[in-house]
Amino acid sequence: MASFSNNSIVRHNSEDADKVRVRISNTTNAFVEHTIQRSLITTSAVLISQLHHPSIHIHWNGTLDVFAMYRAWLYSRDVLTKSELVGKDPSVGTTKFEYINLIACWGMGQTLQDAVYQELVISSVIQRLQTWTGTDTPPFIYALTAPVVDGVWRETVAGAPIRRLIIDTTARLGHAADFQHFREDSGYPIAFIKDLMVALGRGNDLQITRGSSLKRNQPAHPKFPLPPPPPPATATSRPPAPFFHFKPDLDVQQNSPSILRRSSVSSPGATAKHVHFEGEGESSAEDERCSAVSRITESNP
Repeated sequence: MASFSNNSIVRHNSEDADKVRVRISNTTNAFVEHTIQRSLITTSAVLISQLHHPSIHIHWNGTLDVFAMYRAWLYSRDVLTKSELVGKDPSVGTTKFEYINLIACWGMGQTLQDAVYQELVISSVIQRLQTWTGTDTPPFIYALTAPVVDGVWRETVAGAPIRRLIIDTTARLGHAADFQHFREDSGYPIAFIKDLMVALGRGNDLQITRGSSLKRNQPAHPKFPLPPPPPPATATSRPPAPFFHFKPDLDVQQNSPSILRRSSVSSPGATAKHVHFEGEGESSAEDERCSAVSRITESNP
């Protein structure tokens, strides 16, 4: 019995040595802990640089459950949303809140300096967008609430893959009402509005031509060009600033294709502002796009 007990202790200690505890905390001083196999941590410069410690502490300026999606990716190498982690069929269309999850996952990748994970998150979003066959505004664009976009533009630099994805997708798949909302809501950063104006003004110069990408009756959208991955991170590089926190938009009527409500908070403590959108009517997507460009240009000399 003594020999068996000693062997068990040795085996238990060996298993513990193969794992590392990662504590994620946020600005509310709340935290969660995850245990991860050390051998799986191969792409995050921040985690790799601290693997010699029994535990690692990461400060994340957002909801704590985002790290669970990163941990799931370490074990499965599949980029999944929170609802998919608990059983939702990934083949079912991605919702607005799941796209918010994925944007937050990209932010977690930035905090952890994991360029591989960030690139795969972008790729996952693109693949999901390719399955959109509706004629109304896709859920991804409704995920771009003012707090989400402000967080992305605040914590990234010009040309960042996540910025390019947001701008290109909005310019290609958005409607006039979407552009009007972005222009009128003061919570959106000026740099985002300017980037969107440039993309709308490019017209036929978009990497996907208008003739193929803007036809609303296509069974699936053509392949979106994947932005180049950011430079490889190193364990000695300076840790980035904590990423952004998302305030979910709770009043969207997800089952209504023609009447949708958006909620955004333009500044801390501000009350929610609601913008009501009607259906497309008889105007074509191209006419809407041209008139939206004119209105935005006139309002932003």
